Amino acid sequence: MNINKLLAATVTARATKAVAQPQLDEPQFAIDQPTPQRNGETTPVDALGWCVAYFTKGPCPGDNRNTWLATLTEFCNERGVPEAELLNWAQGHGPLSGHGEKRIQSTIKGIYLRKAANHNTKPYKSPAKDWVQHSSQPTDAVDVTAQAPTRIRTAAQCLLDAQNAPPLVPLFGCLWETPGIAILAGDTGIGKSVLAVHIAHLITSDKTELLSFQCQGKSRLLYYDFELTDRQFEKRFADFPFSDGFLRGDINPDAEDIAAFTFAHITADLDRTGAQVVILDNITALALKTTADADISIGIMRGLKRLQLDRGVSSLVLAHTPKLVPGVALSLNHLAGSKNLSNFADSVFFIGRSVQGATTRYLKQVKNRTDEELRGILVCELGTDAGYLGFETVGIDEEANHLAAPAGEAETCSRKAPVADVIAKLPSLLITPQTANQLEEQLAKCFATNPRTIRKRLAELTAPSADYMLDGAGVLCALIKRQTGRDVLFSLQPVPCS
Repeated sequence: MNINKLLAATVTARATKAVAQPQLDEPQFAIDQPTPQRNGETTPVDALGWCVAYFTKGPCPGDNRNTWLATLTEFCNERGVPEAELLNWAQGHGPLSGHGEKRIQSTIKGIYLRKAANHNTKPYKSPAKDWVQHSSQPTDAVDVTAQAPTRIRTAAQCLLDAQNAPPLVPLFGCLWETPGIAILAGDTGIGKSVLAVHIAHLITSDKTELLSFQCQGKSRLLYYDFELTDRQFEKRFADFPFSDGFLRGDINPDAEDIAAFTFAHITADLDRTGAQVVILDNITALALKTTADADISIGIMRGLKRLQLDRGVSSLVLAHTPKLVPGVALSLNHLAGSKNLSNFADSVFFIGRSVQGATTRYLKQVKNRTDEELRGILVCELGTDAGYLGFETVGIDEEANHLAAPAGEAETCSRKAPVADVIAKLPSLLITPQTANQLEEQLAKCFATNPRTIRKRLAELTAPSADYMLDGAGVLCALIKRQTGRDVLFSLQPVPCS
């Protein structure tokens, strides 16, 4: 049963009682904790009832029932639910009827035994009786018999519910947590889909980390791919070790109306697959016109929010950015279409291009409701070192170091640090290899300029058509830039004689 509907029904029933008996002096409880009923079974009580209602993994799926039961058992154990009470409930729970009584007992008893130290470490607290006096005369504008679209609780009750709720679990570090809605935005062809596929693999495999971001929320995942054909997908990820928990949905060529993809289809797909995580590539698949239309963008995000609240589903949505002016830092204003897309999201992060290399990318978070935002940017390299497209971590940096300089500033840069003068300085500074930061700081100090100016000069000097230079011994050398672990090193390398 939907917990929001249940709360609304409780408030409605008590409001109706207040209207029918206005002569009572005793104040009515405007708010109380519901005792849920599921599928007509015996109603659990207190802590168990609350745990069943607030368990974010949703109802018991048709498959992976033991995983679902084990997760629920750990949740109940931490909230202080007695073992015998949970065992009695599970044996009478309809969707677990085919699981076997012995297997149910083994799972529950085993977890309570192995994790006895965790029992009641996050105790469920019975809701306080919040004495909220309300008028005995209903307002004409409010139909107290109708189902309320909102639930009303005191601030103290909200804090209590939060204490009893499951903790937020990272799916991709601070960039995406469950249950939550995240938006990944970037320019066309920048690598959004490649990153999203690797995030999906992280969640559905034994991997625990991607680009230094942790994943603790393993789950079956449904990836809607409306961008690539099977052949294009195979070209990118041939021989990739995907797990069976990674499910991919694409356009059905036999469908009568391909454009009629709605949230009803997503809900039906979740029911038949048991997935709890969705990646949508990309958001225009749900927009019949354009996401620039406020009504359409709000409708899309409301649909995702409903999946989150009703089913505990976490969603990652891929979106585009418009063509940007060089040198402008990424922000929420750069989501293509309506900014309303970000209003319902718990996290928004971008993948941007760096001027430091053709394959250099960076991740920048611009919104995080539940955690501290990523400081600076995470720089990474797009490549095929593992045999398929993927990313390798470079390190943390400031976005300004990866943005193109405006046209007017470029002329000033060339005057402040002429290439010939930089070449003259390099032999004395590169007697031994230097990291990019060390070399940039030394040259910036020599020319009384900023590291961005020096970075542009070094990029020119490491280009294939760059001029050679003489080292301290008079040997003809080329300036070489190479990646060593997370560091970028510069050195002078002798040019072979032809």
